[in-house]
Amino acid sequence: MSRRADHLGVGEVIAGYRIERLLGRGGMGSVYLARHPRLTRSDALKVLLRTDPTVRQRFLREAELVARLEHPNIVPVYDRGAEQDRLWIAMRFIDGTDCAQLLRAGPLAPARAVGIITAVAAGLDHAHRHGIVHRDVKPANILLSEHPDGDRVFVTDFGIAHPIGDSAVTACGALIATPAYAAPEHITGAEPGIRADVYALGCTLFELLTGVVPFARPSALAVLNAHLGDPPPRPSALDPSMPAAFDAVIARAMAKDPADRFAGCGELATAATAALRGIAPTVRARPVRRRRVRLVGVIATVLVVAAAIAATILWRGEPSAPVAAPPPSPSVTPAARGPWEAHQFIVDAFPSLLPPTPAATGHQGLNCAPTDSTGNAVALSEVGGWGVLSCTGDGQPVDRVQALCRADRTDAFIIPIGDAAIEGDESWTRDSGQGRIIWSTMPGATSGAIQIQFRDAARKHCWLLVLGGATGQQLYDRWWLSAPL
Repeated sequence: MSRRADHLGVGEVIAGYRIERLLGRGGMGSVYLARHPRLTRSDALKVLLRTDPTVRQRFLREAELVARLEHPNIVPVYDRGAEQDRLWIAMRFIDGTDCAQLLRAGPLAPARAVGIITAVAAGLDHAHRHGIVHRDVKPANILLSEHPDGDRVFVTDFGIAHPIGDSAVTACGALIATPAYAAPEHITGAEPGIRADVYALGCTLFELLTGVVPFARPSALAVLNAHLGDPPPRPSALDPSMPAAFDAVIARAMAKDPADRFAGCGELATAATAALRGIAPTVRARPVRRRRVRLVGVIATVLVVAAAIAATILWRGEPSAPVAAPPPSPSVTPAARGPWEAHQFIVDAFPSLLPPTPAATGHQGLNCAPTDSTGNAVALSEVGGWGVLSCTGDGQPVDRVQALCRADRTDAFIIPIGDAAIEGDESWTRDSGQGRIIWSTMPGATSGAIQIQFRDAARKHCWLLVLGGATGQQLYDRWWLSAPL
């Protein structure tokens, strides 16, 4: 297995910074404690995990966005740069912990939880005033530094933040959020605004108060369905000693319709402070419309993360905002030949994996059908910018496979999925060709995922998403090592 592109050992030097220790890893990079080359201090140095163009763009954007924000509750960025094809961002090192680690010991006292939320809200409101939506508010992105006069609280990881109204860096069927804290508009593909951060902050408050996420479900898909269709949970249902006013705070913060939420994070914090005294905010009562999502896969020219089955969903239910999908592209119809007609070029790329005809089965019983870029069934004769075959497996261990090929034969790329726990990433070579494989375990679900990119000329316009097993490593061991690719 190849060494991770972002791995740096203790004592190694990048941009003059000497690595002291690894602080953590994320979907976009690793963060190290590193000694400043000239000053007598150590900074947090975030080093890019991947070299895909879209990830590099997002990584650089994080530095640009946060550099605009000077606020005591936002981790400041000091510098950024590139060295030997590695991108890096130097940030203030917060010597402490994060709320996700803190919650391992159980829920927080309501007063402490509200104090943390109030500080986070101040930082987020500052970002909002500067036209920036965080889009991934969660306990793991809230850092704490203990002081005699109380917690010092910082919002971090603006890696998937974006300017309000600008979605240029996000495209194509990826949920840019962590499922446990994703607002409904994230899931349906609508443009997430300030109130998506309000929703996520409400989810975070619920977790700080109760010690559990708002919608604890057995799979990421079930979590997404709960965000769309289940009433907001009540903290008092888990802890009868909790002031009931918090139920109303969570209900309003997590309202399905953004218009029914608090107008800003500061309003949520003010309501939470009042709830400590038993004062509840007004909540607009609306009947919850049941809406469902179903997994069909990630479709993208460059898979713009972030964050899984958790990040690959399609909307089903009442008419609403369209699902995030690849930008419209001119219809390209490869010459129809063979039983798969316009989709034959996909089967030709993977003849030993996919079924030879629509009525047949492929490797390990795969049953496949053509779909469009939003997961709807299409005729064999129809294909747009992407040709997609969506397949179901026998569960031993594969549950689903998606084969995606660009009809114009331009290169397809992948990057890690959102907050999936990456278990491995390597280049591969076989007699049939070569490419890259990433295997992960989905957040909030016992499911593995494998993404396969191809670099050989015959298949560089294609990639595969494979789902199944309990973990990515299990899927790698039981499927990939013998997969006919």
